[in-house]
Amino acid sequence: INLPANEKLGSPSIALLSDTHDTPVVTENGAQVRVLAGRYQQEHVATTPISTDMLILHVTLDPGQKWTCPFPHGFETCFLYLRQGSLTCSNSNVRNENGMDDTLIPPHHTAYFSGNGRSLELQANNGNAAADFMLLAGVPILEPCVTQGSMVMNTKQEINQAYVDYQAGLFGQPWDHELSREEWKDHVQRFPSRYR
Repeated sequence: INLPANEKLGSPSIALLSDTHDTPVVTENGAQVRVLAGRYQQEHVATTPISTDMLILHVTLDPGQKWTCPFPHGFETCFLYLRQGSLTCSNSNVRNENGMDDTLIPPHHTAYFSGNGRSLELQANNGNAAADFMLLAGVPILEPCVTQGSMVMNTKQEINQAYVDYQAGLFGQPWDHELSREEWKDHVQRFPSRYR
């Protein structure tokens, strides 16, 4: 998540959402909506550190069901990543990864939307799998944005400095792990609630 320039070099913060944290869930008309950041309906997450108005939802939509997400005024930036199933968007404000207008969103694709006070209308296509997707929307920061790899800064010089800082270990150091791939897989299967 991009931050305003005056917050980019601040102390890191994190909010872990787990079984011990009550993630708000809204269930409506075949949709299960987990509120990970921001506000949806009357539910909101107060513990997530948010600098700007944004919304992060994890949505599971049963096959054939429709779901509408209203965007507050100013939420101009919106996209979703569809993990499973397929969706049809009944709005004309969708662009696929190639910039083409499209109404069908297949699995493992990202769709970009124009929000700004409008609502997004989606329908899970009939089939065996529910549509499972992450939706992210927010108010633009309105600052220059330069990206490279996982770095997001305001200038190329800041990007270069971020990589110097990363290489120097100022972003933290990787830790050695002792588990083989099979041992890790077994660990995750034995303790699934830690990794959902």
